[in-house]
Amino acid sequence: MNPSFIKKSRSAIMLLAAGLITTTSFANSEARLDTVKSVYAHALYDIQTTGDYEAAEVLYPFANRDLRYAIDLIQSDSGVDDEGALTECHQAGWGLNLLSSNGWGLEEATALDFTELGGGDVRVRIDFDGGYDIKDYSLLCNGNSCEISDSIDVDGVSALANIMQMCL
Repeated sequence: MNPSFIKKSRSAIMLLAAGLITTTSFANSEARLDTVKSVYAHALYDIQTTGDYEAAEVLYPFANRDLRYAIDLIQSDSGVDDEGALTECHQAGWGLNLLSSNGWGLEEATALDFTELGGGDVRVRIDFDGGYDIKDYSLLCNGNSCEISDSIDVDGVSALANIMQMCL
């Protein structure tokens, strides 16, 4: 074979590989964003149809196996101890809320902005009249299929780690 042809073929293969990586990365990025957007769309639909939403139930279909296990732990917890106080496990479940505890409800949002962060996490900025809230999500993807693996609050606290610590 002609050495010039081999060199050109390698160059073409490298360009093709670079193009595929970029395309896969872009598609994966869109899949990450679309997954988190779907969570919020589901919650907003529940608000419109029932007047409220349950964060754990909204997240469950989009969660990976570990996060579904954590949600199952919370849902199996009675929520109150023998003295009527909220259990630590129940409180740990608050980390799954789609908003932080800021007094606003999702139905009051004026805008939702979804941004992919470094490492593949997705940040949701929820705007309200007079303020905003931020929630981050970690996702695991296989091609264009992504699942949420954790919910992280504005202080960087992992809901998954907190639930596992408080509920087991």
